[in-house]
Amino acid sequence: MTDWQHTYDPRDLNYLSARAKRIHETAEVLGVPALGLAGGIARELTLSREVYLHDPLIVAARPMKEFLTSNEADSTIPDSPMSSGRAWKPISHKAIADSFALSNTPGGIIKMWPETVNRILNKLSNPVFWDVGPGGVNIRTGIQMLQNYNRMFPDSDPLDLKRYNDRYDLLVRDLKNPDSDTTIKIAGLVAREGHDFFAKAMTPQRWGALSEDQRAAALTKYYAVGKERMEDDFVKRGGDPNTYTPDFNGDGSDMYLYDPGNGSWSNPARLRDALSPGQRTQNAPDTQPSRAADFASGMNNASMQQVSAAQRTGGSVAPAQPGSSPLAQQVVANGDYLTANGFAITPRTMYVAHVIGPQRAVDLFRRTGSTASPDVPSPDAATGEQMRAWARALRGYGSAAMPPAGGIAATPDASPGIADAAPADAGEANGLLA
Repeated sequence: MTDWQHTYDPRDLNYLSARAKRIHETAEVLGVPALGLAGGIARELTLSREVYLHDPLIVAARPMKEFLTSNEADSTIPDSPMSSGRAWKPISHKAIADSFALSNTPGGIIKMWPETVNRILNKLSNPVFWDVGPGGVNIRTGIQMLQNYNRMFPDSDPLDLKRYNDRYDLLVRDLKNPDSDTTIKIAGLVAREGHDFFAKAMTPQRWGALSEDQRAAALTKYYAVGKERMEDDFVKRGGDPNTYTPDFNGDGSDMYLYDPGNGSWSNPARLRDALSPGQRTQNAPDTQPSRAADFASGMNNASMQQVSAAQRTGGSVAPAQPGSSPLAQQVVANGDYLTANGFAITPRTMYVAHVIGPQRAVDLFRRTGSTASPDVPSPDAATGEQMRAWARALRGYGSAAMPPAGGIAATPDASPGIADAAPADAGEANGLLA
């Protein structure tokens, strides 16, 4: 049977279901679909169970992978001809950081042999080329995502990942640990990078017009093949954002969309069920009800998750009732980042930061002197209502309480959709946020 023609195993779905709360929270912070975040992990869990266990080379390499990603040569102890040779010690942050730096230098990646040989040689010579843990996260990719995260959130740490900046050894350890949430967070950052790639490669409007499952399948493909191969695919298929569409028959997306067609649930339906609140419809005997209940109790900010989904799909949602849920941490972080860079909190600035991220939003405001951009499609009415609620709440929330004077926020945006408002609530009173 072809590698991708496997339905997600109930045991793997239980694993994801037990972590559904964290998956949704991470997706909320990063502005990505939860299904797109989880799709890559589900694929790796499936391959590990259905394919990798039956590949003698992969099975034989596992002890070596564990050793090389956990140990480094100890240069303080001379090699002894009477022993097994080189002395080893637990791998350090510096060893991994040096290996990562080497992988980014000319000649740091072996490319002279057939692809399969190159992969083996790279892994034997540099530990960052190994894939580790339940999500099969490449160590090099994990460090790249951590660096992306630092750029995305220079003044905050909503996912609690900055503790790894000086401890790559702990990052690797936690990526290997099936009980750690680090794989979920790194997968979320990969999904965010994939979201940004597709929004640019297809235009935001065309990307947003895809169905929920098509976007999740594309993000699963991105998780499986990486940025470089997706960029190559974009170029090979014309390089035109007005016509480019990802190949849903390729690596990753094919398994996500797999439907056995024999009365069984399709993979999208299985994964959606696993990430749904409350008790799953298809539970295996080893499901832990307490974890399902924990997820259900953690859905008190569902209104914000709905708004994120509506913004990405162009749909509409019912606006949250005032006071129905606390502000999400990322909403507060976006507001703090805007004010720290001299821009007032308004519905429009919050909306732009929500869509493209606070750093890119500030860069846009400074570069163009406007909050208008083709990368920021006009919001629907429900999203506009949510942005107004966020702006009103943030004006009395910590450092966001006193927006700085002047700047872009002093002038209403002439573009359609959410307009800026100054002074506070003037836009709401004048109906500028239709």
